[in-house]
Amino acid sequence: MSASTAQAIHVGVKVVKTKPGFCTKSPMLRLLQDEKNWHLENSPYHRGENEWEVFFELDSEADPHPLSDVEIKIPGCRAARVLVATNDVTFTQTGDTIRFRMGPKHDTSVIAHWREAQSILSSYSNPRGGSVVIGNYHNWKIRASGVYARYPWPAVQDKAQKNWGFAFSEAVRLLEEGVRKQNGGELPYRGKWLILEFEVAAPRKHLDFPPHWNPIYFESPEPYQTYPFWTRNLTGHLYLDEQGRHTMQVGAGAHCLPEQPWVVTDSQGKTVLIITVRMDGGLDLTSSVGETLSLRPDKEKGAATHVWCYQGELPLFRAAAIDDPVQGKMRFRLEHYRQGQVVETWQDSYNYDPFTGNRLPSQPSSHGSSRK
Repeated sequence: MSASTAQAIHVGVKVVKTKPGFCTKSPMLRLLQDEKNWHLENSPYHRGENEWEVFFELDSEADPHPLSDVEIKIPGCRAARVLVATNDVTFTQTGDTIRFRMGPKHDTSVIAHWREAQSILSSYSNPRGGSVVIGNYHNWKIRASGVYARYPWPAVQDKAQKNWGFAFSEAVRLLEEGVRKQNGGELPYRGKWLILEFEVAAPRKHLDFPPHWNPIYFESPEPYQTYPFWTRNLTGHLYLDEQGRHTMQVGAGAHCLPEQPWVVTDSQGKTVLIITVRMDGGLDLTSSVGETLSLRPDKEKGAATHVWCYQGELPLFRAAAIDDPVQGKMRFRLEHYRQGQVVETWQDSYNYDPFTGNRLPSQPSSHGSSRK
């Protein structure tokens, strides 16, 4: 395969500083070899510095992808870590100059894990079941870029999107139980759901603005295969106002204002779920067998604090997903209700590396529940 036909890769390189502060001069990256096989991105989304990080992103279409030696100058700062995407690499620092290799010598398998420097993402699946995987983008204020660096920090929308996504996963789990009961214990469709949140660093080729989250229905040959293996992909965009309430759904061939349903179908044309933005900024979710659950913002403190799920006017559960992007901690809490009283409290959490999004092996997901 020639360089012109090789599959392009995009890789982030990041220096984590020993303490917060800024370089005395602009950081610089220099390839010590294979310079002609790499392109250094220069847009502010792909190259920059914040209090804790210096980052660059590069593209290559060479075949095989070269694992080049690199030099980065960080005037006035010391490096605690050097990351190639989500991988720590060995480095040396002499004065302001850091040197390292982009991957283990002769080991090109590392490129399978390369990605953008500032895409701090981890995934979460509800241990209680259901077909939803949540992609949590860990939005740290120091990484705000583009529009998010010029506009007020979207703290409310960021907290709300995590609560909406988590509540969506639990509501879909409950709805799927009802669908299975009427279909011999099976779901009549083969797809899954992926939730993606907006990210303030915007490291990719598009900008996640205005604030919104994405419920994505997809089908693939094997369960939870990632793009580009999807054979069907219906991506919604649920936009949020300054109070974290939904205003409309755009995408997947639909532009739905409040009370206009978005009908999600599988590859055979069968209904999977109907999503309708409510006038109160919540969502009505209707299953393929006609059961409806309503997600609504907390009446007093809003969706950034809790999202409630109702069946009719009876509360079923209250959900909260709380992220600490500085410490690298995600926490989840559900309170299930019966006749207005809490009958079960369920909690889960995981720790992650705040500079990569990687789950920390020494801190596996832990969860538990108490019933009354």
